[in-house]
Amino acid sequence: MHASGERTQRPRKRGRCLILPMPNFELALAQIACGLGFIGEEFGSTNPDADIVWLLDPIDGTKSFVSGSPLFGTLIAVVHRQQPVIGVIDHVMTGERWLGVGGRETALNGQPVRTRACPTMAQAVKYAYGVECYQGAEAAAF
Repeated sequence: MHASGERTQRPRKRGRCLILPMPNFELALAQIACGLGFIGEEFGSTNPDADIVWLLDPIDGTKSFVSGSPLFGTLIAVVHRQQPVIGVIDHVMTGERWLGVGGRETALNGQPVRTRACPTMAQAVKYAYGVECYQGAEAAAF
């Protein structure tokens, strides 16, 4: 029981997971993540100069998500001393999960993938959402 007389909820375990009562969630996250940095498109930055920084974009492609298009995903990365360690692109609606880990081949749904050989950017296939942002020769590439 809390000093105020309110009954407090304790965290409980379910398998390997720790179930936290919502009022304690932010406190628990702060304790678990002590010293880590977070950079998020939706919620800003906390401790971005830390040795280990999580980069999060929970809904990359917000316009697609809101309009009902399946072309959105979740982006997650971990950087250690400004060097990428791991990155995940998860497109739940298309069933695609890209995984990049430092020193290893990139994988799409568990299968190794790589880019094709391309000696110049002029020969590259490019794609961007919102090509109206580009003009002249840059726009012609799309």
